Amino acid sequence: MTKEDKNILAEELRQAVQTIKTAILQSQSRAARMISGTQLSLYFGVGDTGTGDTMYEV
Repeated sequence: MTKEDKNILAEELRQAVQTIKTAILQSQSRAARMISGTQLSLYFGVGDTGTGDTMYEV
């Protein structure tokens, strides 16, 4: 394997790692947004005991 081949492989590896990192960060961001929405629904729905006496419906 020539030095040029090694450099090409190293660059491809760097790109692959960057792609994986980006995918992980995007997934973490989506998960955080979903959790935040779920938490808000929980907070607004805490007072609802099924009696219909709350201001917010979940």
